Amino acid sequence: MQKARRAQAEKAGALPTDVRQHYANLELEPGASLEEIEQQYASLRAKYNPNQFTHDPRKHQAASKLLHSLTNAYEQLLQYLS
Repeated sequence: MQKARRAQAEKAGALPTDVRQHYANLELEPGASLEEIEQQYASLRAKYNPNQFTHDPRKHQAASKLLHSLTNAYEQLLQYLS
């Protein structure tokens, strides 16, 4: 029943602000499917992997922070959708 209410809220555009922000952090439209979320997270995780920036400490630190933010958004959306 909770999933049905959540789906209805998504269709009505009544997603909680934090959930909308998590979608935005993953560069997704609100209401994206679980499969789309997983694919986008994997893509962004590869793109911003801090190990690609070992030559530049500033970029490495920025990528680490961004990856942490992406991981948090991903985990929160998984929790919200389950």
